[in-house]
Amino acid sequence: METYLATPDISSPFNIHDCCVELDEANAIIVTSAANAKNRKSKPVFIAGMAPRTTHSNTHYWTQVDEVAADYAATELYRSAGVKAEDIQVAAIYDCFSWVVLRQLESMDSPNAAKLAISWLTAI
Repeated sequence: METYLATPDISSPFNIHDCCVELDEANAIIVTSAANAKNRKSKPVFIAGMAPRTTHSNTHYWTQVDEVAADYAATELYRSAGVKAEDIQVAAIYDCFSWVVLRQLESMDSPNAAKLAISWLTAI
């Protein structure tokens, strides 16, 4: 934390630690059947639901800089997973800028958002 606080801002209030050089996201998720997952060494993780979403095709077209994908995806995500916001105990959210992770937690409307944000801040 001392290093973070001692680093000069590159665009107030953000410093280099708030940004990721790679601005494009890619995911590789290996999915198998529940039956096959039970035969693996690791404990299986089951996908309960998903709701992929982008807010804009390119940053040149981003007209609302505080808009995040979760503003649109949260409702569908909860519906497809069959859960409510208050059921979420752990969140894995990626974004290339620190403020967006916090904004996504906020837009997920979780009563646990503050706890999840503190966990995230502690991890960085």
